[in-house]
Amino acid sequence: LKAFIAVNHIAEVDIEPEDEPILFSGGSNSILSKVESDHGVKANFRKGKNVVQVRGELEKINAATAEIERFLKGGDGMEVCKFNVPDGAIGSVIGKGGSNISKLEEDFEGVRVNVGRDSNVISI
Repeated sequence: LKAFIAVNHIAEVDIEPEDEPILFSGGSNSILSKVESDHGVKANFRKGKNVVQVRGELEKINAATAEIERFLKGGDGMEVCKFNVPDGAIGSVIGKGGSNISKLEEDFEGVRVNVGRDSNVISI
């Protein structure tokens, strides 16, 4: 029982509803997938609660939750900018086929641009 408990600590990270797609974009290269593989934890989004639940060894979940927080809110040299774009301008920001977003991500190493599906919130 002690061995089971040692590898099954749980921590939760509160997230904004518009951050959900940011965590999952990229499929197997998503932020949550990266956190899982880098830290040896399991991460699941709890939709009704708007939290990411991280399960694993205590030290590993602490590092994983810190990385998720840093990605969503900034810190340790990372900056996060979120802003609303008016309905009529969202297409111009995205560009044809996402070209403007792709250009930003290609031109600036480590930059990720995400546009909320149900909102006009853009996160960089």
